[in-house]
Amino acid sequence: ISYGATDPALSDRSTFPYFFRTTESDAGYYVLISKIAKYFQWNWVGIIVSNDERGERDHQLLKYYLSRENVCIEFTLRITNINNGNIFYREILKKASANVIIFCGAVNLNILQFKYLYDMLSDKTFILTSNWLYYNHLIDFSHKVFHGSLLLMQNKENYPSNSPYAQFSKGFNPSRYPDDKLLEYIWLQYNFCLHKKQYIQRLHNCSEQESIAEIPMYNSGFHTFNMIYAADMFVKALHYMHHSPGLGTSGMSKKVYNYRYKVSFILLQLYTCAFMFTK
Repeated sequence: ISYGATDPALSDRSTFPYFFRTTESDAGYYVLISKIAKYFQWNWVGIIVSNDERGERDHQLLKYYLSRENVCIEFTLRITNINNGNIFYREILKKASANVIIFCGAVNLNILQFKYLYDMLSDKTFILTSNWLYYNHLIDFSHKVFHGSLLLMQNKENYPSNSPYAQFSKGFNPSRYPDDKLLEYIWLQYNFCLHKKQYIQRLHNCSEQESIAEIPMYNSGFHTFNMIYAADMFVKALHYMHHSPGLGTSGMSKKVYNYRYKVSFILLQLYTCAFMFTK
């Protein structure tokens, strides 16, 4: 069960019969983008796409939905890591009259090249899908370019402060898991402290009262609630299977509860990995 994989190819049940997700496929976003373009009469748009297999698939899919709404594509830019890419992009954009540019395909780090084209992109409106929220630091690096963009996302679940997940997060710190090196590194980076009694200049020993829930990005980030939601759906499905006639035996509530706790623990472990890699 994935909380963030948006590749439309994963919807192929014959190829991925055991794959499920709690987030919308990019295909759904392309349908929505096409309808938004029609509603606002954005009949002339540009596309920026990752220069890979997924980018080509998504590009064809987006073209299909745009054509259904009678929206025309003026140009398509494929993001590459070629050094003279900016020269090519500049030539295309200089001739372009479209004021709306749609991103599709996988998120590509080479998008940072576009910050050098600010003079040509400052009056453009970008439309991005939710997978860009997992790489919002890229947008921060090119804030001037992306200012005023339209970024689509599905509603996210909010869990109250007294929920089991919130309580588990509050107690998740290196003092409880002293052998977790990744967690120790997170504490060094965000709390500037060490959970072991050792001295490093400009650092102090942790009070053991800190928790991962106090890190701003953990509570406000797009990852956390989506991951918890995926785990929650998995636990509910498991609970349903154990308690539905013909799908399992009764009296499994204790095992399901224990499984819920284990999933919560794995969830936090996985999140710490995702948290570090996205930063």
